[in-house]
Amino acid sequence: MVDGTSSMTPVKRDRENWMRALRPLFPRDKFRKDVEQRGPVEVLAARAGMGKAEPYAWLAGRAVPRAEGFVTFLTANNIPLDDYRDYLERATPTFSAVCSARRSTKCRREWTTTRRQLNALNKRRRQRNLRPLAPKGGRISTPCAACIRAEIGRRALGAENDVRFQGFKLRDRPEIVVDSMGGQGVLAARGESR
Repeated sequence: MVDGTSSMTPVKRDRENWMRALRPLFPRDKFRKDVEQRGPVEVLAARAGMGKAEPYAWLAGRAVPRAEGFVTFLTANNIPLDDYRDYLERATPTFSAVCSARRSTKCRREWTTTRRQLNALNKRRRQRNLRPLAPKGGRISTPCAACIRAEIGRRALGAENDVRFQGFKLRDRPEIVVDSMGGQGVLAARGESR
């Protein structure tokens, strides 16, 4: 901090706020009982391949664990994950997404998205009066970028064809050359989709 401004970037600030919001959700008492049943913290941390300071900070309430490190600690010490499932779902910064475009049910593309990207997506959905998406079982279902671009292209082509063939009735329209719109030279009758 030089001239009264923070040196923290917006991304780092968001991450810190997100971690701070996780503090009340962390089952610290349950974690303390599990650790006390299995031995000294130094030994448990060594089994997980991490320094002892991290689990001590979790126990003292100075920090909350990130999902990956916490899962490593729990599995290395044979602590069941089921007791921490709610916390892990909230603490996971990434989760999988699957394409759910209506027109291309064959797509089913899968990718990984971050919580930050989901928040931006939900903000755009709220602006369009759509309900926000929430991960179910660590996964969301939304159209992928390629399917969204294809849908926008279909709408644009339909609007262009409506203008070109304004005097024709829908059933009397001739075949439309998609190549003139930058396609692949395929003739497509009105109403057909690829």
